[in-house]
Amino acid sequence: MKLSKETITLISDEDTIPIRCSLDSASAHRSLLEQEPMIANGNPVDMCKWFAFPMFDINSNFGFGEDMGYYDWVKFVIDYFYAATLLHQCHKFWPLNRLLALLIPPSTRKMQISHNEASLKGIRNRMAVDTDRHDFMHHFQKQAIKEGLPIKMIETQGAVVILADSETSSVAETAAIYHILTHLDIYKKLREEI
Repeated sequence: MKLSKETITLISDEDTIPIRCSLDSASAHRSLLEQEPMIANGNPVDMCKWFAFPMFDINSNFGFGEDMGYYDWVKFVIDYFYAATLLHQCHKFWPLNRLLALLIPPSTRKMQISHNEASLKGIRNRMAVDTDRHDFMHHFQKQAIKEGLPIKMIETQGAVVILADSETSSVAETAAIYHILTHLDIYKKLREEI
């Protein structure tokens, strides 16, 4: 994309003054407060999801070598975390585990399959790229090969990695914000310091 010669980064300092004033007005505190209803619509906001989206994006970059950028996939992974927990708990109740698994709705099983397929695709794409980018998969794959892990086992870890890294981080951030906002002394101190 070629930038216009009228862009703030290309015009003279003198000509940027009215543009900077306009941009300052748009990003002023009062203007940002007016934008708040666009985000919340007067309803409570699920901060866990707000933290989850960037965490999944960051971790998919570290794990798969690319930003997943799929809003639906990230939302799906958040929903899938519940399904995965449910399925995992069923397996603990041997010999009733198979009977309990039959009680899980088909939609939950579909979530599991879809998540595994999306994760597997991301891992396979990353493993197919020959790069010296030292991300998570670089180190994991290098060590896994030394350990003699089969390719299928390496690939399978993708589904776990994206959940474990992203979900735990976003939950920790949500808990931190909750505790800050419910302890006014800490909130006030942070506000002063920042």
